Amino acid sequence: MPHHKEAKPCAPVASLTVNVSNGLSGDAMCRVTLPENGCVRAVKIEVEKTTGIPALACQLLYDSGFELGDDEHLKAYAIEGEVKFELVKLPHEGSVVREDIGVSIRPFSHVQVAKFCIEPSAVAASPIMQRDCVLRMFRKMFPTDDIDENLLSQCMRRETSDLLTCPSLDQMMCYPPMGCEGAEEYFPALMEDLREGVGQDEIFVHSWHVKDEDTVWCPKFAQMGLEWWGVYIFSVGNRHSGRVTVLAASTTD
Repeated sequence: MPHHKEAKPCAPVASLTVNVSNGLSGDAMCRVTLPENGCVRAVKIEVEKTTGIPALACQLLYDSGFELGDDEHLKAYAIEGEVKFELVKLPHEGSVVREDIGVSIRPFSHVQVAKFCIEPSAVAASPIMQRDCVLRMFRKMFPTDDIDENLLSQCMRRETSDLLTCPSLDQMMCYPPMGCEGAEEYFPALMEDLREGVGQDEIFVHSWHVKDEDTVWCPKFAQMGLEWWGVYIFSVGNRHSGRVTVLAASTTD
């Protein structure tokens, strides 16, 4: 008879207790147990389940002020098996009062552009409002695309407010496969137009890129770019003016 090795039991996954309190009042809001290799995004999802505050409207803070990114690991903030975060609810309830979808910006003819005016203006910073603008653009410009809204939310990343150094933004605008004559010259002026003369603390940038087959939330739009160049989607919110601009490109040679 063949000899079968006994399967070794899997080592238990270490867990952490995460306590979330109101960043203004200090009142307890949520207490959950999560794997120590979990990330901040998982905490936001649990906060939404417990409190009803949308995960995209949650800003978690550590040590009364340090803003946490969604991909940061919980273990880095644990003390004796516990993590303590404060939550600030971001403004996210507002309306799109004007939209201009399918805007042409020379010489960036390979980039799809849409502009939205938001009221109140502060909500233009919200990832929830910016997500809504991305959806509005794609549903109008690509009405037959099978958009996965849940996957879109998972693809969201907060980017730097310095538009000139924002990762992949210059790649998308200036270096498509077939080239873009004059792009490098006009790129700084376009970024200044998006900034509208205000400081970086008034600008909020999010990316919604499709990076691989597992993150395809817009299949038809992403098809060409996934071949090799890339599928780039950015939203830029100006909470001073209330403007949200969506920039998207997916192409090949």
